Amino acid sequence: MKKFCLTALWLLCVCASPAQAGFDSASVSADQIPWSGYWWPRTSGELVMGYSSEPAPLEKYDAYVTGYFPAAATEYGLEREYNPDALSWEGHCDQWAAAAILEPEPSIPGDLQGILFQVGDKKGLLTLSLDGRLTPMMYGTRYEAPGQDINDIYPGGIDGFHQTLVNYIALQGLPVIMDLDPDVQIWNYPAYRYEMQWYDEGDRRHVTCKLWLAEDDVNPDFVGTQTFTRTYFYWLQLDSSGNPADAPGGWEGASVEDHPDFVWFPIAAGAGGVLDADAVADIVACELSQTDDRFEDNDEPGQAYAMDSLQRNRFYPASAWDEDWYTVGLQEGDDFVTFAWTSQDTLDVRIYDDRGQALGTPSYNGARLAEVPQTGTYYVGLDPMASEQPHYSIEFYRSPLAWLPHTAFAKDWQTSMTLLNADVVNMNLRVNLFDAQGLRVAKKESTLEPGQVAVYQLNQDFSSYLSTGAWA
Repeated sequence: MKKFCLTALWLLCVCASPAQAGFDSASVSADQIPWSGYWWPRTSGELVMGYSSEPAPLEKYDAYVTGYFPAAATEYGLEREYNPDALSWEGHCDQWAAAAILEPEPSIPGDLQGILFQVGDKKGLLTLSLDGRLTPMMYGTRYEAPGQDINDIYPGGIDGFHQTLVNYIALQGLPVIMDLDPDVQIWNYPAYRYEMQWYDEGDRRHVTCKLWLAEDDVNPDFVGTQTFTRTYFYWLQLDSSGNPADAPGGWEGASVEDHPDFVWFPIAAGAGGVLDADAVADIVACELSQTDDRFEDNDEPGQAYAMDSLQRNRFYPASAWDEDWYTVGLQEGDDFVTFAWTSQDTLDVRIYDDRGQALGTPSYNGARLAEVPQTGTYYVGLDPMASEQPHYSIEFYRSPLAWLPHTAFAKDWQTSMTLLNADVVNMNLRVNLFDAQGLRVAKKESTLEPGQVAVYQLNQDFSSYLSTGAWA
């Protein structure tokens, strides 16, 4: 966490003797300049939908915390972080701005337990980890509805725009966050430098203030500070000595309609929040490694990692610096598919029986074994080929996943139903019948058109297969 000392908040601007014109400037030190980051709008939901060809930041977080994704964080993200119908300005500009002030910039990718975390993943998770944990020191009140005073952050007052800039940037060397939209929308940015020019006219000081702020409209993997500027015009009330008085002042020129709504500073990041702060800290601190993989050492069949959960769309991240091997338990008549999702290289994925015989049909980054020949242990081998950094997420999917007890004539007999190509219009259904010893004794297959159902009378030999037809 960045180190800084927050001194008294109620400091008045110390001005020189009265002058007709003047200039002032101030900036935080180089190590306090806030970094640029993405603001993660909810309309596109990149925190959970992903911002590249790799898994999304919340999917990677789930993988680190639970060993696979999707899990609780991904589910939260789908519910709260992605809404195509959200307001166009809804996102995390406030948490990003606070993170850019409170925390050092995540500037390098890294991996943990075989999961590759890019700079954007780190910044996104760090940003979201502050949601619900910030205690802001507020100056002004958010404009929420027509009829409110849009000038409640008035120049010149103790809580005012001018005084807050001087207090934080000049006197304490700290950035300060401001909502630049005076209307209902909120667009938070941290300001870290200003230049002020002024001239006195009677009992008023007319100020032109140029601000430097960190941008959040950048690629999530951007490193550094992309800067933009805003210029505001206002007047300050002068006292009898020619110094700014504790009085409202006012906006001038274009700034009457275009000025900050409120200003704030994050003084604490407490407990709670939607993500585990310690897990996020581990992720932010990680560096690239060739040894940190939760499945190692699984470099040969004799060291294969046993995968017990064979669920569709459940992915296990790993990194193949060398060969990786897994074992799966399959039942006769199953269909088994394994697929490795990677953004970098083509991986050679094969399925083998316990004698080392290659089975099934290889496909791009995966393989399929249709109708497993016999019950037993099978192996999945993954060869990185010529890949230099093949981080991947692998799925092991067995159909069927559930068994139907067969109660018509013997409670120990079972029936399994396998949907062979559910992703196309015509679906093939295989029904297997197993005896009490788990041996398949019969099967039936049907091709179902949309709206059709298959009806079977399950005798021991399937001799009374009835029909396929549409629902009534």
